[in-house]
Amino acid sequence: MKRKLAYIFVVLLCFSLSSFFPLKRLAKEGIANHEYALKLAFIKQFPLFITWPEKHVKKRKKMPFTIGVYGINKFREFNEDFEIRIIQGRPVKIVDIKKPSDIHQTDILFISNTTKKELTKIIEQAQQHHVLTIADKVGMAQKGVMINFFIEKNTVRFELNRKSLNTSQFKVSSKLWRIAKVIYQ
Repeated sequence: MKRKLAYIFVVLLCFSLSSFFPLKRLAKEGIANHEYALKLAFIKQFPLFITWPEKHVKKRKKMPFTIGVYGINKFREFNEDFEIRIIQGRPVKIVDIKKPSDIHQTDILFISNTTKKELTKIIEQAQQHHVLTIADKVGMAQKGVMINFFIEKNTVRFELNRKSLNTSQFKVSSKLWRIAKVIYQ
């Protein structure tokens, strides 16, 4: 059953990826960029399986669905293709976040690179403002990031941090829990 759900998720992801990022462009951009196109497609799909706390939804319902990037923005070249989409009935906007105090302006925060001291502030701000945190560095889920991407056998996978998601009052679909590689308590 778990394998079947994973297969369905991957098929949906591939379908959405092909509709968001032209395949000719991906071939031209190369493998490294393809990895970030896949990660961005995952990020677009996560809101289908995650419910934000009502307090956050009410506060931001008239604003664009904002994906913030803290650190190096490796998604920049895909912004144009991605920002024409709708998430949770709201237009998508991708912005660079320069300091932890600006995190409240986002719905999702992708953490590209940070120091240990900054990460603590980022996680505190994200929990306070119910911002979904995502990273792609080894060990980030153990440090409190809610979703962390990793590569396993040339496949983009993700792990979930149950404690961080619960602390920020996110409701996560059982479908997403089933296909997560590692779940931190």
